[in-house]
Amino acid sequence: AGSQAGDAFGSSVAIAGNTVAVGATGEDVTAADEGAVFWFTRDTAGTWTERGRVWASNAGSGDQFGAAAALSGD
Repeated sequence: AGSQAGDAFGSSVAIAGNTVAVGATGEDVTAADEGAVFWFTRDTAGTWTERGRVWASNAGSGDQFGAAAALSGD
């Protein structure tokens, strides 16, 4: 996931079936501590693969996006 010290990776976690979303409130995408959510899927062999990262399009420093995560379905 490319997390750095201080990213707070795992500050929130949501699991639905073979998908997990993990918040990283301290992630620096375009500003300090704006936050992001990473998502992963598990294949039939049980291997987890990172599928992407999302953040707010209007994020600002200190927003801490990803403080809460939720998934519905799979």
